[in-house]
Amino acid sequence: MDSRSAVTALLLNCRLRLFRLQQRKVALKRQQCLSLLSRQRKARRWYVRPVNVNRGESGEYMRRVKTFAEDMEYYKEYFRMSEPLFKMLLKLVTPLITHQSTHIQPITAEERLVLTLRILGTGITQTAAAHSFAVSQTTISKIFKETTKAIYDALKDVYIGEPSKERWKQNAEKFEAMWNFPNCVGAIDGKHVQIKKPRNGGSKWINYKGTHSVVLMAVAGADYTFEYVDVGGFGRWWVWTAKRRWNVAELYSGPSSERRGVGSTSF
Repeated sequence: MDSRSAVTALLLNCRLRLFRLQQRKVALKRQQCLSLLSRQRKARRWYVRPVNVNRGESGEYMRRVKTFAEDMEYYKEYFRMSEPLFKMLLKLVTPLITHQSTHIQPITAEERLVLTLRILGTGITQTAAAHSFAVSQTTISKIFKETTKAIYDALKDVYIGEPSKERWKQNAEKFEAMWNFPNCVGAIDGKHVQIKKPRNGGSKWINYKGTHSVVLMAVAGADYTFEYVDVGGFGRWWVWTAKRRWNVAELYSGPSSERRGVGSTSF
């Protein structure tokens, strides 16, 4: 091996050793930081917050919901659905939200569904639901996320199936028969759902109002049923959509004859 090759090999070996040394230093610093954080972490004050210990007696589920069978009108107002529909939904989602009991007072599948429907039906915050049902906010958050996914997984193929050519044709026939509006396969609209600013989200979440949001877009049929739903688009997309809709409306010239539900007074 000539001197040039030997020097090159030596330099490469030195660089490799330096790189490994730097990796060790980084790993050591990381371990020191984790050790420091673990020492500074506060000890858990209690397994269950004292005010929630008697959830079986003071929580809204046991104190009120269990008595709703005596008043079906109030039952429907509370759940936004009838008792048979609630029981059918409970039967579908129970296998998806039932967990092995490791707690003295486990939260049943029925109570999980009640919590979720209450939040969805009234729009109350998870904090308010936690106070009402005597459950911690962390638990409420986990239950809500899991149960909403279970509801979607259980119902999506039955009530919002995959769009097909035949289904769009049926929608067009319904729109013309019910609303005298031909060549329409669905009524589309969107809604901004305001969110907290995502970490490192940039400007893509900012909508035309200057707030951060995700876009909910839905297509409804002639009989007010949802045919397609999409949630999660960046808030900024709405600016493009609104502009696009304006351009289409500006270029489109509809039929000269007046049709029911169409015209300046309807939009």
